[in-house]
Amino acid sequence: MGDIFLFEFSVSLEQKVKMKKIFSKIAVLGPLLFWGSCILSAGLLQDYSHFSQYISELGAQGSQSAILMNYLGILPMGLSMLVLGALRFSRARKITIKISFFLLAISGFLFGLLAFFSCDAGCDFEDMSSQAILHNQIAFLTFLLFPIIQALYLIRPFSSKNGRAIIITAILLLAGIISLSLLIKAGIYSDMKGFYQRLYLLSFHGWLVYAAITSESDEAFQNKNHISDP
Repeated sequence: MGDIFLFEFSVSLEQKVKMKKIFSKIAVLGPLLFWGSCILSAGLLQDYSHFSQYISELGAQGSQSAILMNYLGILPMGLSMLVLGALRFSRARKITIKISFFLLAISGFLFGLLAFFSCDAGCDFEDMSSQAILHNQIAFLTFLLFPIIQALYLIRPFSSKNGRAIIITAILLLAGIISLSLLIKAGIYSDMKGFYQRLYLLSFHGWLVYAAITSESDEAFQNKNHISDP
């Protein structure tokens, strides 16, 4: 019996390590491709500014960088959020965590749609095409979901196993709320709107990677009979 127990225990640990590696790769690959595409796409456009222009302008209709940004940046980012959200949803024990990752999967699906519904050239908000209107509506809804996802992740008792995750999530959530507030306050004609948008996305992507690589040790994803790693 003892040998059988040790065998099952070693197998469960091995599976745990493999799952952690898979989650880590999924979480890191999406943001890496997204920000890498963002930098490369900006290099293809003359006089593009990361400070004063939206990221969406890199994938705008007719843009030289549209294919690169939309299909190598935005789409993989959305897919990584969708897959990670679905996998974590299936493993979470707490209802608020389940809802959090369910919404992450939904936001990933919506984010991926942005690759197929681009804004007009220059992302002008006047005389927008129907595709541009849809793009803005999807982007707005997705952006609003991000802080809700993080807030739901926080709703649980503070313990030694999840204390660090809660603190880091709270810090990144606060950073996201501040940057989103600055983005909204700045308005569409601000010379800093691109900078605030990037800060907002970076805060969420940072949480996404952290939550993915640490949640295997989080009690919210462990079975009641879980035995801690030696």
